[in-house]
Amino acid sequence: MSSKAALQIIAAILTIAALAAIHRGLGWVLDRFSRDFVSGLFFGSIGMTIVFMILIWADKRRLAARRRTEQQGSRNIIDL
Repeated sequence: MSSKAALQIIAAILTIAALAAIHRGLGWVLDRFSRDFVSGLFFGSIGMTIVFMILIWADKRRLAARRRTEQQGSRNIIDL
């Protein structure tokens, strides 16, 4: 077994252990809250993620429009 394969196996084992610990820890924390709170937290997180993604998309469109305007302005200066 090469050292690269051994490193990949160790990384996979560590990843599985970390995910299992997160799963167990979140399960323990969320069991302390009511089902209504957990469902509200879940859907609220999804809603905020959607809003955040829409804001990022709108900002990218605004920046792209500004770049096009700046490029056109540079072309007009060159044409003079």
